[in-house]
Amino acid sequence: MSFAVMEVLKDFPDQECRIILLGKSGAGKSKSANSILSTDLFDVSSEHDSRPRIKCARSSLSVYEKSLLVVDTPGFAESQDGRQSVVQVIKDAIVATCPGPHAVVLVTRCDVTITSAETDIVSQLRSVLGEELRRHLVLLLTHGDMEQRDVRQLLDASPAHVKELLKDINERYVVFNNEGSREEQERQVQQLLRLVHQMVLESPRQVFSCPLLRECEKDITYMRNRLRMLEPRIETCRDDVRRLSQDEGVAPEKLGHVLALTAQAIEDLKELAAVDEKLTARVGRENLTSCSVS
Repeated sequence: MSFAVMEVLKDFPDQECRIILLGKSGAGKSKSANSILSTDLFDVSSEHDSRPRIKCARSSLSVYEKSLLVVDTPGFAESQDGRQSVVQVIKDAIVATCPGPHAVVLVTRCDVTITSAETDIVSQLRSVLGEELRRHLVLLLTHGDMEQRDVRQLLDASPAHVKELLKDINERYVVFNNEGSREEQERQVQQLLRLVHQMVLESPRQVFSCPLLRECEKDITYMRNRLRMLEPRIETCRDDVRRLSQDEGVAPEKLGHVLALTAQAIEDLKELAAVDEKLTARVGRENLTSCSVS
């Protein structure tokens, strides 16, 4: 990642900038994710691949004590069943960015017409996740090996559903040429991060939130508080066990006390495990893969 991009991230108003990329297969989501993080960790599939990816992928990096997290989602399907499954995967991806993404980026090619199916997916997501989603939506146009004025002309000549989408998201769009030079890609990433930064400052909420995320946050807070209370009790049990293991004439009441504390700690751990299992099911970790950036 270039120094200029790191400087933009350094000034981001939150400790972590979280971005979700969504769009049709072949739109260039994974290539864009790689461009944003200056890596090649995201698997770039051919747009003609007959085996669609069904898992989300996420990766992050940290600079200047700030983090940048990118989640890449499976491509949109054209069938109604496919759309419903994509909505579920995107819900999982959003929860995986808990306490929520700063930007949900719709990736599409600027050299082909944005279809009504793509804008319909956005409408469907808004109906499921709420109207607040539009305040965090950004349009990312790939295959942008043309002048900005030419892209603007293409958008101005676009069908009504595209113009309506642009109006609805306050004309927030960026152009990526993922095959361009390193310097060009760095400028593109700078533009995207500045756009997200400005969007966060203008939004009533810095991050996108919905009932699903708020419930998830509540459970996480509960788990953290219980763990904070449980840790010293477990340590006490350990100390007592060490002491009693060296005392051949241990009194029965002391042994009973240690056993009672240990049993209660085990029950509390089981309760926390149940909460964790619920969170796991909600986030859908089986539908999420991770890769790391050093």
